[in-house]
Amino acid sequence: MLLVAISAADYAAADERKQAWYLEDFRADEMWQQSQGRGITVAVIDTGVDPTAPELRGQVLEGMDFLTGEGTGQLDNDGHGTAMAALVAGTGAGGGVQGLAPEAKILPLRVANQPDGFELAAPEDNIIEAIEFAAQSDARILSIAVGNYGSATRQQAKIDAAISEASRQDKLIFVAAGNGGDGETKLPLFALQEGTIGVAATGRDGERAPYSAHGSFVGLAAPGSDIPLRCDFPSGDMCVGEGTSNASALASASAALIWSANPEWTKNQVLRVMMETADGPSKTPRNHYVGYGTVRPDRVILDGEGDPGDPDMNPMFERYEAALDPPATPEPSAGEQEEPGTSGGSDEEAGTRSAGTSAGAEDSPEERAAESGGEDRSTGGPAVLFGLAGVVIVAGGLAAWWMRRRQDTGTT
Repeated sequence: MLLVAISAADYAAADERKQAWYLEDFRADEMWQQSQGRGITVAVIDTGVDPTAPELRGQVLEGMDFLTGEGTGQLDNDGHGTAMAALVAGTGAGGGVQGLAPEAKILPLRVANQPDGFELAAPEDNIIEAIEFAAQSDARILSIAVGNYGSATRQQAKIDAAISEASRQDKLIFVAAGNGGDGETKLPLFALQEGTIGVAATGRDGERAPYSAHGSFVGLAAPGSDIPLRCDFPSGDMCVGEGTSNASALASASAALIWSANPEWTKNQVLRVMMETADGPSKTPRNHYVGYGTVRPDRVILDGEGDPGDPDMNPMFERYEAALDPPATPEPSAGEQEEPGTSGGSDEEAGTRSAGTSAGAEDSPEERAAESGGEDRSTGGPAVLFGLAGVVIVAGGLAAWWMRRRQDTGTT
C-alpha cells in the first residue's frame, strides 16, 4: 500500500514549505543541543534506502535485501524507503530533507519494490524475515510503512514468533496505521498485530488527518500531512507529501531522540514516556483515532516530563508480553488482570486503556481490524464509544477462522 501521497498542486508550493513545520512545534533546535539520535539505529523495513541521497550520506548501514534474497538494502527503485529514512535521519545536506534524529543510523531492510499503481505491498514472508533480522541486530527501533491488507493470514504463527522475539530483544516496532480513514476498510496487516504500535497521522492543526485509518490498533500519532520530501531520489526537488508512512517514520525518530538521551532505558520506558507526554485526546486517556496522542519528544528531552517507570513492564502490551513463552516481561499482578470494561467505569472508559495498562493486548488481529469503524474524532474532540464496535463489525468468516486458530493453539 502506498502510504505517502504527493499531489500535483504540492509541487508549486514546495519551495515555500521546505522547512518542516513540525520541527518548530517540537522545538527541534533546542532538542538537538541535547540529543540528535546518536547511538540509535532505526531499521527501516520498506523499499530499501538509497545511500547516495545527499542528506543520507554516511547515515545508512548495509542492511539486507529480502525482496531478491541477496545483497544489501541499499537499493531503492521506488524512493519510499529512502523518503522514510530521510524523515528519520536526514541531515538536510544538499538542500534535502532535515530528519528529526539526524545522528541516528538507518538499517535498510528491503521488502518491497515499485508499487503496482497506487499500492505498495510487500509479501508477508519478506516482512517476517526482516523483523527476524532486525530482532537480532543492533537496531532498537523498527519502522514499518509497507505491508499487506487484511487480517487473516496463514502466516500468523510466523508473524507472532517474529514480533514476540523482537519484543524479547527490547525492540520498539512502529507501523503506519494506513491511509484508509476516508472509508476504506482494508488495513495493514502488521499494524493489527499485538506488540506493534500503530501510528496515525495528524496535520498542522494537530487534528487527526482525514485519511488516517483508525481502530483499537492505533497507539500513537505523529505529523503526517504537509511533510517536505524529495520528489525524486536520490536528489530531486522538494515536494510536500502526506500519509501515515510519514507519521510512523517521525514516531520512530522521536523514540530515537528519547532513547539516545536516555540510553539506559528499556523500550518499555521509552514507550511509557512517549505515551505520557503525547498530545492526547480530550476526556479520555486514549481513543481509536490518535491512540494516546501525538508524540512530543521535546517534552521528555527539554522539560523532563514523563515517568519512565518499571523497566520490565510494557505500558501498552503488558498482558501480551507476560503471556509469551518465554515471557518478555513479568506476569502482571492479580490486581492488573481485569478485562477491559470490567472496572466499573463508564462505557466511554470501557473502550479505552489508560497509560500503564495493555492497549488492545486482548484483541485478535481480526477484532482490532473490526473496531476500525466509527464516527470521526480528532485529538481535541469528544470521547469515542468503543465498547460495541468490534462485535458489530467482525465478519463471520474471520471470526470463525480466529476461533479455529484459538482452539488449535489451546487458548480460550
